Amino acid sequence: GAWVIVGNVTGNGDGGHLDGVWYDHIMPVEIETPRGVQTLKLGHNNGENAFVAAQRFIDQNELQQSYLGEIADWITARSGQTMPTIGGTDESTSATSATSATSAT
Repeated sequence: GAWVIVGNVTGNGDGGHLDGVWYDHIMPVEIETPRGVQTLKLGHNNGENAFVAAQRFIDQNELQQSYLGEIADWITARSGQTMPTIGGTDESTSATSATSATSAT
């Protein structure tokens, strides 16, 4: 399937419940599958590691693991957060170094 961006997250009023769990942001995602284009919802919390949110989304929707870096980058771009270095916990790390780390894999 292909990863397709549907829209941008704006403001702080886009939170809600998804599968019984509260998220600060719920983002619509369109993905192309063998059964056609599906719209899925991705939940993400402020301050949450984008890779953790991306992995949860992949697991919940049985997507290919190869999407992890792309989804994490997408979450980061739309939530306005910087990405931590892989294996690190410092949230002040620049998105540039994190992107370099993910493209090397």
